[in-house]
Amino acid sequence: MILLDTHPLLLIDEFVGHLGKEVIFRFSRYPSASQVDPDPGDTLSVDGKDLCKSWLEATLDSLKPSEELALHSDVQVGRQRLHIPMVDFRSRSRAPEIERQILSFLSEDLPTELYIFDSGRSFHGYGTNFLQPDQWAAFMGLLLLLNPRDEMGCIDSRWVGHRLIDGYATLRWSCNTDDYQYLPSLVDTYGVVGS
Repeated sequence: MILLDTHPLLLIDEFVGHLGKEVIFRFSRYPSASQVDPDPGDTLSVDGKDLCKSWLEATLDSLKPSEELALHSDVQVGRQRLHIPMVDFRSRSRAPEIERQILSFLSEDLPTELYIFDSGRSFHGYGTNFLQPDQWAAFMGLLLLLNPRDEMGCIDSRWVGHRLIDGYATLRWSCNTDDYQYLPSLVDTYGVVGS
């Protein structure tokens, strides 16, 4: 069962509200990481006004047993392509130094609100201020700078590398295969009014 007050779907109204226009979101049905010879997956484009609990439940029900669903960072607003700031943290660690790094990062380099979701394997973050493509590339680089030079960092650097190569970020919205234990669930907010 999808709980609207904890699933990343709760951010759709926030995203659309920030832009004040029609927004087209993209999703991927992608093969589970444990599949030896996966099919390449497919992309869905969905108008923001159609993104609701019933759409998500129907889409999750339509996934093949080996598939998961992910939201893409790139959105279409008219003829303009923008990006949702997304972060894949390396682990589920809640160490105070990681929280200090996030807060410092937000205040100095990215004036945005950040919603943190527990994905079961790591934390996922979503910013609410949309970025131009060049700002998004710089944002992804800044994520890498959160990692200390000679230590394991809080950001999944391999995720950043793959996302830069693809030209957009993705974060999982489903829990359909044995690779994952549960749906992403909201655990914290930074810079969000009233949090």
